[in-house]
Amino acid sequence: MEDTYFGGRDYCNKDEKRVGRLLAEAGILNEYSKEFPTVDRLGRHGKREVDFWLDQPRMLRGFPRPVQAIEVKSSDKINGRGRCQRRELLTAGVETFKVTPNIIELWEREGILEDFGLATKTIRGRRRKKKR
Repeated sequence: MEDTYFGGRDYCNKDEKRVGRLLAEAGILNEYSKEFPTVDRLGRHGKREVDFWLDQPRMLRGFPRPVQAIEVKSSDKINGRGRCQRRELLTAGVETFKVTPNIIELWEREGILEDFGLATKTIRGRRRKKKR
């Protein structure tokens, strides 16, 4: 059995625990497993949750715009349930960003917050120095 407890929270799986640890190390306040009221495509009211709701939108490494809602997924595969959840959360005004093990490894290697110092993003994720 895997250990999913960290920082006073019992996470659903080890990838969520890894993200929780990275957020804590970066000093990013967040709410775990936050629920939002939603409406499905048939007009039925319900609830959906996001894995991590950040205290404010943040520029996280690997994403093109500020992130406030993180959904941890085990693979890059997009399935019907994930699309349905994303669509329903959009009805509540919540845009989710999918974080996979590849993104988690990037964050563990290079840090979770985007660095706008001397490096800029290029195609294929390589970094180059800015021209002066």
